[in-house]
Amino acid sequence: MKNKKTAFMAVMMYILLTSGVWGILNAYSISYNKLSPKKIKPVSLKVNSQEAKIEILEKSYNLNIKNLQSESKVYYVLYLLSSDEARWTGIFLASVID
Repeated sequence: MKNKKTAFMAVMMYILLTSGVWGILNAYSISYNKLSPKKIKPVSLKVNSQEAKIEILEKSYNLNIKNLQSESKVYYVLYLLSSDEARWTGIFLASVID
């Protein structure tokens, strides 16, 4: 019983934090767009064969994804075993460390 309650609370906290961050990003971009003639998006992602570009409220981050080409055997194993959040977090951390 205690484990179920703990797991439920962990999931609820994740949902609350995720929706809170999304709400703050959305509210900031809407208020900025009303006050300024230049329009911004809360988050955008552009991916090509060599890198991924993430823009969060006009701050840009370039991630090198050459090592995760689809020809790599490691890529398929990682792709099947990991979630989207874990995948992008790993790519982001690998590019920051380099």
